[in-house]
Amino acid sequence: HIHDHNVQRNTRLLAQLLELLAAFNRAGIEPTLTKGAAHLFTSSRETFGARMMSDLDVFVETTEVAAAEQCLIDLGRQRMAGLGWGRPTDVGLIDLHYPPGSLPKYFPIATALSTHSNRESRQGVRAKIPSPTWRAAHLVVHDQIKDGDWWLGGLDVRHLHQRAQARA
Repeated sequence: HIHDHNVQRNTRLLAQLLELLAAFNRAGIEPTLTKGAAHLFTSSRETFGARMMSDLDVFVETTEVAAAEQCLIDLGRQRMAGLGWGRPTDVGLIDLHYPPGSLPKYFPIATALSTHSNRESRQGVRAKIPSPTWRAAHLVVHDQIKDGDWWLGGLDVRHLHQRAQARA
């Protein structure tokens, strides 16, 4: 039951992502997708519902920020109290990342992720997907800092397990 509902949610999130990528691509932007956005863009039907998510993490270069934000506005999205970009009908927010980021000393910036990415297409849109190593590294660093694992002395291997399942 939960898996079926998650597939429905992820289907709606993927529709949001494809709409966003189409707008970005028309503006000459080929963003780098991380975390759940990369999962949705690359997953097979078998693994599509394996991950629950609440937003879509999209990296753009510094020179693309103004155009990316204009695309979001043109799609009817607005900033939602520092949580990302969205509209009332969206199932999740767009989390637009760009250099230097909130913690540039610890998080790989878009340029580094982009350098270690492959260009991929799906349903007529293009994006860059970091290599498996960089995706795993980004998830570990994210959990360590953003989720507080560093300060709590924890290590959440949930994301790494999901990455291993996706490759199987």
